[in-house]
Amino acid sequence: MDSANVTQNLWGERWTKLTANTITHGLLGATGLDNRCVYLERGMAHRIGVKLAAEAIAVGRAQGYELGTILGIKPDDWLGADRSDAAAVKAVQDGLTGWMATLLEPSQSSVGRDVARGRRSEIDFTNGLVAEKGAEVGVPAPTHAAVTSLVRRIDRGELKQDPAHMASII
Repeated sequence: MDSANVTQNLWGERWTKLTANTITHGLLGATGLDNRCVYLERGMAHRIGVKLAAEAIAVGRAQGYELGTILGIKPDDWLGADRSDAAAVKAVQDGLTGWMATLLEPSQSSVGRDVARGRRSEIDFTNGLVAEKGAEVGVPAPTHAAVTSLVRRIDRGELKQDPAHMASII
C-alpha cells in the first residue's frame, strides 16, 4: 500500500530525497559496486558515502531547505559522522544497517545500472546538481564534483567502472 503526505516543505523534501540518492548514485556508477559497500561495509566506499551525504546536507541547508531524515538517519548525524564524532558514526552505521535490512537484495544505483548497460547516466541531475548548487551558494561539494567528473568520463567511454576510482574521489 502506498501513501502520501501533505507538506509545506516541498523543496526540503526533494533535497532530502536527492541527498539519499547521491550517497550511492555516482559512487556506484563509477565503481560498479553495489550498495552493500556503502551501507554495510566500513571501508572507503562507506566513508565516501558519508562525505557525499554531509556535503549535500550542507548545500541544502545553505539554500534554506529543512531536511528530513536521510535513509532513516538525522542530517546532523551524517554531518557528525563526517567529522568522525563517535556517537554520530555509530548512529549512521546502525541506521545504514537497518536501512539495508529493508531492501530485498543488494542493488546498484540507477546511475550504476545505466553505466553498466552503456546508457548515458543521470549524473548531472544528482551528484552534478549538488556540486552546481554548492558552487552557487558558496558551499564546496568537491566529492560530488569528483564523482560527477568520473561518471561523465565513463559515460563518454574514456573510462570503465572500477573500484580503484575511489582513490581519486577523496
